Amino acid sequence: MTIIKPVPFKIPSAIITGVDSVKENLLDQVKGFGGRKVLIVSDPVLVKAGYVDELKSFLNDIETEVYTNIEPEPSIENMEETLSWCGGQAFDVFIGLGGGSVIDSTKMLAALLAHEGQVRDYVGGPKIFEKFGAPTIMIPTTSGTGAEVTVNVVFKDKSAKLKRVAVSQYLMPNVAIVDPLYTMTVPPSVTAATGMDALTHAFEAYVGNSNTPRTRKNALAAARLVEENRVNVCHDGGDLAARQS
Repeated sequence: MTIIKPVPFKIPSAIITGVDSVKENLLDQVKGFGGRKVLIVSDPVLVKAGYVDELKSFLNDIETEVYTNIEPEPSIENMEETLSWCGGQAFDVFIGLGGGSVIDSTKMLAALLAHEGQVRDYVGGPKIFEKFGAPTIMIPTTSGTGAEVTVNVVFKDKSAKLKRVAVSQYLMPNVAIVDPLYTMTVPPSVTAATGMDALTHAFEAYVGNSNTPRTRKNALAAARLVEENRVNVCHDGGDLAARQS
């Protein structure tokens, strides 16, 4: 008989999926956290595509600010600029709308604002997070990083020419809303790259030293879904069924 040791399996408190799940759930989630002033973290491409304005329309009369100065591969220096911009403002809820870079930056921002110290103290530094920051709601616009359901963030250290990582349960988002409608405008090259990213994560989860029967089962299911849909969605980005799968 195989003895399986207990392994913690952490996920956001809510994962909401499906077409129109943002439209139907975002306002209720924000109100559930008592949100009165919300910060949407995103990027200029998604502003131009109209997604940011759409989120603001869903939030009705809730006070909303937008921050989009996030690098495609965010650096510690970029995170310091973001923290400086946000410092002194009181936000009840943070919404990350974008790919892994935006989502990691949103997770890190909410946590840092609840702690003392600088970005470098926590990213590859001596300090650890000790409590949750303001609630975070993540809306991914790509299908590969999985950043909306993880406890880690990655940032470039330009001065050292390295990537730095912070890992903490207090970086886990509160809510992930995964709506395929928000991936429909992703170009074929990014669709292919993020699809391979998702496939790689599935392989890693299956063969990694910390796998369990549950994670192996989920990893195989994820790999099958990617393989069954990756070609269709790359050739036809408007294939909603493939995007949703």
